[in-house]
Amino acid sequence: MKIRSIRSRIMQLTLLLALIPLLIVMLFCIFSSYFSAINTSKKDMGIMADLASEYVEWEFNTYLAYAESAGMNPTLSDPNVGDKEKLSIMNDLAEQNGMKRGNLIKLDGVEVTGGSDFSDRDYFKESMKGNKCVFNPTVSRLTGEIIQIVAAPLWENGVKG
Repeated sequence: MKIRSIRSRIMQLTLLLALIPLLIVMLFCIFSSYFSAINTSKKDMGIMADLASEYVEWEFNTYLAYAESAGMNPTLSDPNVGDKEKLSIMNDLAEQNGMKRGNLIKLDGVEVTGGSDFSDRDYFKESMKGNKCVFNPTVSRLTGEIIQIVAAPLWENGVKG
């Protein structure tokens, strides 16, 4: 009996001595993998954020170019063309360029067809200074939806001054 119990104790001790280093190595591998995955994810998220930022900037610049191009359309500044026709042209240009709709605002800040006053809006003020601009999302006075405004001045005879 004693031989058997010495044998079982030696086996238990050997097994215990083998399992402890194995457990330590296993825990090291788990924590190492965890922190490696976290660091890789942070780097990847930074890269993705940079790419998304560049894409958004490219989109804004594209929309600014569309707005500026519309502002250089001589038909839109022609006094012989009616407001409804001008608005139709603006909406066609907006739709062709992936925008929801176009709008024309007169020099006094009043919209050509609806009569809404936009003279207090920053995008109107900037356009009146001759600047094209993209503004932070805002609530539309016309629809109540959250919209992104892209604005540019309308140049007389389509010639940028």
